[in-house]
Amino acid sequence: MAKILVLTDLAPDDYAWKGAVAWQIILSLVQIQHEVRVLTLRENRNIPFTHPLLTVVQPVRSWRIEQLPQLLQALFSFKPDVIQTIGLGSSSLWPSLSVWPALTQVARLLPRLRRISTLFDEQDCRPKDPAFAWHKQADIVTVFSQRHQARLESRLQRSTQLLPFEAPPLLQCKTGEAPASTPQYVVVPAPVSEWQSFEIGLDMLNAFYQAHPTTQIHILGGWGDCTALQRKRGWQILAPAAQHLHMREDMGLQDFLTELRMADTLWLEVLPQESWSYLLALFIGRQLDKRLYLPSEWTPSLTPGSIANSLSRLYVEPGFRN
Repeated sequence: MAKILVLTDLAPDDYAWKGAVAWQIILSLVQIQHEVRVLTLRENRNIPFTHPLLTVVQPVRSWRIEQLPQLLQALFSFKPDVIQTIGLGSSSLWPSLSVWPALTQVARLLPRLRRISTLFDEQDCRPKDPAFAWHKQADIVTVFSQRHQARLESRLQRSTQLLPFEAPPLLQCKTGEAPASTPQYVVVPAPVSEWQSFEIGLDMLNAFYQAHPTTQIHILGGWGDCTALQRKRGWQILAPAAQHLHMREDMGLQDFLTELRMADTLWLEVLPQESWSYLLALFIGRQLDKRLYLPSEWTPSLTPGSIANSLSRLYVEPGFRN
């Protein structure tokens, strides 16, 4: 099996829900006997996973260029077959001050070292991001949805590989019926500031409430980054539903699962279909057999399957390098 060096700055409980999937990929790789060393910006005590073939270290606290010696030491001491980055966070750091241009050049000089970049959505790959060259020059870039694949191929001007998707084990058990004494409600899995349209979205939610006047509505993340003026205007629009509206805090994937299990409806009508939260919430809502309110035009994007097995085939695929 392969020796894989994973670089990621995602936490298992991040509010974007990418971290839970990233760490499930890592755990799945070691469970099928790959040896994995993870270099992360997160402190080890925040990573609650152990396995004989998994090592998690925090050699650096940022991806700045002065951290390159520590990263190279970790690279040469482990001698991996594959370097895989997973969902690197976006940054405004000037590219020349990051490790990625130099690490890209070093990796290209090492024989038989394969480079894979795993991206969740367009937010992981902006042209001004320091890691953009790393993604563009990787041996293979992987994505999870056809919608993202088309957009990222256009942005990177290169081909990508579509991976199947599997939910973390915590999502694979069947939901039970909510207790009779527990009121069921509607969950909106993203703050108002992340909706496609502020006023149109609120008008649609208000119309939904008027059609279901006894329904409680939970908006995860509340108003998000909306300005004070937007919040004031928003409350004016939602005045009829105010007593039934609950602005909840952001939630990691585990807490979202708990919230959704107690709900009867998942409302996705105004969420951007390109967002990872939309795709994952839709995938989970289908698994839990929830009533779904979706945009008038939408396309299923995530194909069930084993991510780890698909990556394993890529690790040994002939003619791997571009």
